[in-house]
Amino acid sequence: MTALDFLCDGVHSFPSIWKCLDLEKRDIILMQHGGHIFPILPSSTVTRKRIQYYQGKFVINHNLPSLVVGVISNLPKIYKCDGYFWSGMKLIEGLENLIMVESLSGIRIRFLDSMHIPSSVYHLATLYAKEYMKKIADLTGKRFDLLSIAVGNDARSNGQSIADIQISAMKNAGVGIINLGACTTPFLQSAIRSGDLDGGLMVTASHNPFDDGTGFWNGWKYCSPARRYSGTNVDGGSLLHPMIIEEIIKIIDLRKRNEDLRHHDGPVETESISDRKSGFMDSYFMEVRRELGLSDDTLFEVYRDKIQSLEDNKRCLVFDSNGGGACRMNADLAKRLGYIVIELNDVPGQFVHGIEPINAALDPAIAARIEHDALLGLVNDADGDRGTITTKRRIDPQHVAALNILSSLGSSVANGEDRLAIVAHCGASPLIERMAEIFGARLEHVETGEVNLVQKMCDLRDDGYKTIGVESYSGGTIFPQSRCRDGLLTALSCANIIIDHDRIFGSYLSKAGIDTAYSDLKLQEVIWAMPTYFHVQNNIYFNRDEQALDENGMHLFYPFDKDELSELKAFLDQHVELFYKHRFGDIKIMNLIGSECAVGKKAGSRLRAKTGRYDGGYKVVLTKDGKRSSLWFRPSKTGTEFRYGTAAPSLEEAKKLEEDLLRMISGYCTSRYR
Repeated sequence: MTALDFLCDGVHSFPSIWKCLDLEKRDIILMQHGGHIFPILPSSTVTRKRIQYYQGKFVINHNLPSLVVGVISNLPKIYKCDGYFWSGMKLIEGLENLIMVESLSGIRIRFLDSMHIPSSVYHLATLYAKEYMKKIADLTGKRFDLLSIAVGNDARSNGQSIADIQISAMKNAGVGIINLGACTTPFLQSAIRSGDLDGGLMVTASHNPFDDGTGFWNGWKYCSPARRYSGTNVDGGSLLHPMIIEEIIKIIDLRKRNEDLRHHDGPVETESISDRKSGFMDSYFMEVRRELGLSDDTLFEVYRDKIQSLEDNKRCLVFDSNGGGACRMNADLAKRLGYIVIELNDVPGQFVHGIEPINAALDPAIAARIEHDALLGLVNDADGDRGTITTKRRIDPQHVAALNILSSLGSSVANGEDRLAIVAHCGASPLIERMAEIFGARLEHVETGEVNLVQKMCDLRDDGYKTIGVESYSGGTIFPQSRCRDGLLTALSCANIIIDHDRIFGSYLSKAGIDTAYSDLKLQEVIWAMPTYFHVQNNIYFNRDEQALDENGMHLFYPFDKDELSELKAFLDQHVELFYKHRFGDIKIMNLIGSECAVGKKAGSRLRAKTGRYDGGYKVVLTKDGKRSSLWFRPSKTGTEFRYGTAAPSLEEAKKLEEDLLRMISGYCTSRYR
């Protein structure tokens, strides 16, 4: 029903809308108009021109669509309005009509305006800042006035405003702030390490679109201190430990229910960019050098001279920063190594295409790479931790991860290191397992989540392993000394294979049939020389009008509640072996619960019984004639859909496994509705 119907017919007044909708006199209608939510009271005045004014701020014109999107019942006295929600209510009520995700990886909010921060979010961000600095003070044993926190944002138009709100709360408590402005998450975490800081705040919604057509996404995430703190094994500015952020979220949830919404007028004073930023850039560059095996100044000079001696196109990189935090910064760092960089979309805050570096978002970089015959292309997400590599075509994310393993572990082998390890998410391709075998590396699986990778990497590092981490869905890589994915390192690592193919990677490339004396080696040729795997990945959507499998994912008739995940996994435990025993010689089931992994049906069942948790991924590894295939799924952390992926030595088999997965999950859903 639209309020527009009543405004335009010349008969109905606002009070009659209340009657028609069966509302009470104290109820308020929420109307959406032009991307905003407006409060409409039963006592509101409607002019003969059918234009509604409220608090002298907003106009609803009957020539534009105005939809009733909700009702707030029995509201207390209203005394302020900032265009979104009103004081005189609890904070949790003020947040009700904002889509918001509070998870272990951060807070994400869909705003109704690209610039304005409503009072409810101002209040929420202030609470989070206060609880975060309390936790940091407890972890470090320092007073507030002795803490130093780095703050950055990914260049979204409201990013600095969100940062300023939290900066204000922390500065009022005496905390020292180092504002890095627009930057990448890897750079912010590097600043924490090199500056021996006590924590960090990154304002970002990562790969979530800034403007998805219905609103504008942004949010924030917190980082750990540079030094390791008691009770955990993470450090170095990594994402705050799950146990800590979970405690903060619980405290905030309680305060949201108990605190009255506080109104805020006007912007917060903007914190100036720290004069220490250039120094942190130098430190970050040194970290990049270390990851590339170039800590020694003499070796670095030789490497740079080698790059600069190449023809322009052979040392040319195409970076598509797409208006995010990587703008100009990553290009400047790559130039220090001797590369020529062509940067696309380098104006901060101007997002030219989709923020997530997949599918069509890769096409501008591919076109520029072809035009300039460049070495490779890199497309970053907004906060620069996720980077996708392109050649003259799109490269599968799992192959990018394999290239990073080749570069990192290949350098380690060349330096005489033999305790090597790979930590991979449950959904990682069998290709990653083959790379572990090639390098004789230990392979550990963990549940999806960056912090799970980092925790296991820290454990192995403590045991003396040189360790690299691989995500499943995006193929994102966490390098040995890093604490998060890094798009810049991904590009430079892949380029390093070509630049140093004769010196470091000769042994592997020779085994793969590549002539290491060949001076015109292309990255695509290295990919072709790797073990052959094809990958299919997409989403499973429930409660759809028709059941189908197409390029947009799987669509099932039936609804699905995540609380049923335990029953679904038990169903699959019973049916997977029957389903595949005639096609494959060996079948292995992997269940991921939290950060724990159990292999085999019985082990998986015991673990689920022990923990009472069923929210992890589910993977089946199938082997035939020594060749592995896999299928995997996990529930989305933020939505109702499932993520899934299949991998096989042939594209036909990968698609067949996709159909199998649809059939098995559909079979479970059908059995519930018989």
